[in-house]
Amino acid sequence: MEILFWRRQTPVQKQAGMCSLYCRVTVNGKRANLGSTHIEVNYNHWIASYGKVSDEDPLFEQKNLRLQEEFVGPIWAIYNSFLINRESFTADNIKRIFLKQSLVSHFQLIEGYNLYIRDFEKQTKLGHP
Repeated sequence: MEILFWRRQTPVQKQAGMCSLYCRVTVNGKRANLGSTHIEVNYNHWIASYGKVSDEDPLFEQKNLRLQEEFVGPIWAIYNSFLINRESFTADNIKRIFLKQSLVSHFQLIEGYNLYIRDFEKQTKLGHP
């Protein structure tokens, strides 16, 4: 399996010298695009051969950590799960599970925020009686 990050520019980003990073998984020569990482960098600060943001970017550590924690780690975990269970799989199988996990994490974050707001309203008596 291979995980690849690449740069993509909109016309507006190109004028500003910026780009967005996208992710792709390849299994047995078959590709599956996972989409945008929602990380934007200066076009020249992306080191394609290493798949990392260069230290010229003031937030390079955070951006590289996000790539590892939000993409590389979870993708390898899915891959290893298939291997451990001796299941056959494709790049599209990995993509479906990865995107489903990302969606679940997003909704858990929203539910956690809603719980925080309800607790805050109770404590400050801003809620309805």
